[in-house]
Amino acid sequence: MDTEDSASEGGDGSTKVIEVNIPTSNQFDGLEDEQGDDPISLPPNPTPPPVLRIGEPAKGKKVRVPPISVVGKSTRQLREFLGQSRIQQTAFNMKATKTGVQLICSGEDTFRSALAALRGANIQYHTYTPAAEQPMKVVLSGLPVYDEAELETELAVLGVHVQELKLFSRKVAGLEESALYLLHFAKGTVKLSDLQKVKAVFNIVNGSTGNDSPVGTSTMTFAEALSQGSSNNINSNLFTMSEFLALAREVFARLKSCKSRLDQLEALVELTAKNLTRGMGVTLLGKSCVTQIGTDNDIFLTRYD
Repeated sequence: MDTEDSASEGGDGSTKVIEVNIPTSNQFDGLEDEQGDDPISLPPNPTPPPVLRIGEPAKGKKVRVPPISVVGKSTRQLREFLGQSRIQQTAFNMKATKTGVQLICSGEDTFRSALAALRGANIQYHTYTPAAEQPMKVVLSGLPVYDEAELETELAVLGVHVQELKLFSRKVAGLEESALYLLHFAKGTVKLSDLQKVKAVFNIVNGSTGNDSPVGTSTMTFAEALSQGSSNNINSNLFTMSEFLALAREVFARLKSCKSRLDQLEALVELTAKNLTRGMGVTLLGKSCVTQIGTDNDIFLTRYD
């Protein structure tokens, strides 16, 4: 039964307050930790991964450099030579080959130092350009034959600055010769989207002028490049087996009818353009990955990644 405070009124009209003590107690005890149990601890806050800014190289990523094939030297001779050139022995490995030694460098600095030493000593060697230094290669097609210096000047006026320009091939098409030009751009200096903005080369405009344009010198047309060899490709972008076999037969028949390697290379480029205008991509020319811009009768760019 609960006990409450009560108040009563006296005879003289005064109020008397009666204090009542209410005992307070808890008949339950708190739980104690059992012996032997590990204390419960909260999981630590996860450390967020480091943010890599755009353009910043990934830390710890090893840069691969191509091997150097040194001709006419034994492993002993090459090791002594590199030691005299102040290249540390821990910075390279070697493999004996039939013609000499394959030198495998551990990094870019050792690679460059070894090349400089071999060049300075006039020692014969073979190697490849590192991937970071390989230029972007583009084939310009559909123009008549122009002097290389004249074409380079015209492209510079249009804001297209090439690192190197070479005449790749030429053939008679209609009233004049048409040519393929191989353009080199320093890596990262130009984008295909920028090249697509070029309106005309030697007043050959970008766009259709009708069906009466001569073959090989028709209007210049730029289209989106098809990405090939990417991990983002989906199955719809791949050749079916029947398409691949049909293409292989067509390529073999065309190459067999050619009379020289130059004709074969030109045939490969034309077949690439032909198949890419159908919405398909094709990898040709050895290990190069080909992406095409334009149509058979138009000026187009073919990028080799």
